[in-house]
Amino acid sequence: MPIDWNDFKPADGAQPGATDWSQFKPAPKGAGVISKIADVGLSIAKGVIGVPEAAVGLADIVSGGAAGKAVENAGVRFKDAKQVLTDWQSDDLKGKQQEFQQADGVVDKLGVALSNPSLIANAVAESVPLMGAGGVAARGVLGLGARGVSSAAGGVGPALPGLLARTVGTGAAPMVAGAIGEGLAGAGSAAEQIRQETPTGYMTGTQSALAAGSGAATALLSVGGGALARSFGWADPDAMIAAGTRNVATPTAARGVFRRTAEGVASEGLLEEVPQSLSEQAFQNAALGRPLTEGMADAGVMGGLAGAAMGGVAGAMARPAVAPAPTAPPAGPLTRAAMLALPAPVVHVDGAGRAKMDGVPSGGFDTGQQEGTVGRTNTPLTSTARDLVPSDTINVDGQGNASPPPQPPAGAPPRQPGEPGPRETGAFMLVSPSAIWGTSG
Repeated sequence: MPIDWNDFKPADGAQPGATDWSQFKPAPKGAGVISKIADVGLSIAKGVIGVPEAAVGLADIVSGGAAGKAVENAGVRFKDAKQVLTDWQSDDLKGKQQEFQQADGVVDKLGVALSNPSLIANAVAESVPLMGAGGVAARGVLGLGARGVSSAAGGVGPALPGLLARTVGTGAAPMVAGAIGEGLAGAGSAAEQIRQETPTGYMTGTQSALAAGSGAATALLSVGGGALARSFGWADPDAMIAAGTRNVATPTAARGVFRRTAEGVASEGLLEEVPQSLSEQAFQNAALGRPLTEGMADAGVMGGLAGAAMGGVAGAMARPAVAPAPTAPPAGPLTRAAMLALPAPVVHVDGAGRAKMDGVPSGGFDTGQQEGTVGRTNTPLTSTARDLVPSDTINVDGQGNASPPPQPPAGAPPRQPGEPGPRETGAFMLVSPSAIWGTSG
């Protein structure tokens, strides 16, 4: 129903006829839940468009914008496609975005953004696809130069890590790879946006250099912020995406979810996104001949809040990295060759369950009273194999074939302390896995 402005009186008491009501329009109604969800979906779609846009932008840097111009001439117009999606978004969101842009200074802009969380939600939604693309690039950087263990080596030995991990260490490699991926995405996005704003549709050498410099600055700031966060044990979303894990290098002290969330906010918001957003805006302004500070308040505030939101989620999801359990070093080729060259042992077992290997001196037996001493020298369990007593024997060959041991005569007394039992026999069998009691190979 149209509004009859003649039904209203000006607040300053002026006569109704003195006000030109045609210059006013009613404030937009607040958006409902479905409308807000649709806005976020459209923002994600704009972010998806930004992924191929950044890829074309990387080609723009080396071609002076010719790649982007060719794509545009073919009918693919990234800027126009994003504008169509923006036009589809609700009037409520557009009004809040305009209010944010018109707010004066950082404090006022912070107030508008924090009082309208949908602004932050849509900024995050538009950033996520490009962040994911940077993560894919980071995974590729991590894999450069990596090699698995060949079948010719018998699958023994560790896989060869990538070139980056061998250079900076396996712990820091995901952080550096994430920074490189983020820098590549940022450089490509900046380059294509600069080309789109250039009247000729191409880029000068200076503009290409500034776009590349924007990406390099983003990567360096990411490395610096990531290194600082890593030293504190804070979550770094870019490193987590690059490594494909939620684990972070966290001190042994337990940290609750609220503390991890706050640490993620500081890591991604303050340490990375705020300086990165300011840097990217400055490089773009320089490339387009604008004042360096133009739009920096908008970029810094919204970039920092979006980064804080993503960092908070990453911090809540993060888990402390668990140190791998120590493992025995694998047998090398010389060890395996020596094992194959040794003759199969021959074991003699008497009717009382006692055994002796050829060439091993005899002695006393373990009474089975001590536990957990395997692997130490001069203990009952480790001395069992070399202290076995010879007696009437039956032969066990190297393939593990043995005839059943003779049964003790009826009425024989039970085993006395000092005589071998199941633990002693088991300990002895550890010496030669090829000699297996009572089985056939």
